[in-house]
Amino acid sequence: MLQERYKTSELFKRIRIDNNLSQQAISEKLDIHQGYFSLLERGLAKPSLGMVLRLKNAFELKWEFIEGFIDEQ
Repeated sequence: MLQERYKTSELFKRIRIDNNLSQQAISEKLDIHQGYFSLLERGLAKPSLGMVLRLKNAFELKWEFIEGFIDEQ
């Protein structure tokens, strides 16, 4: 059985790649474990609102940009 993957993974991967950062570097910037970031980027973990806010603030993102990546449930 396939595990559900979360759409927010696209947001985390895009921000990392657009900023030319490794998973380790972006994890340090967000003050999280690299393994957790990897799960977020692969869609195997669903980020909390706090985690999305941390990403938003760290990279000065607009809500309008983030909205397109939010999972509706």
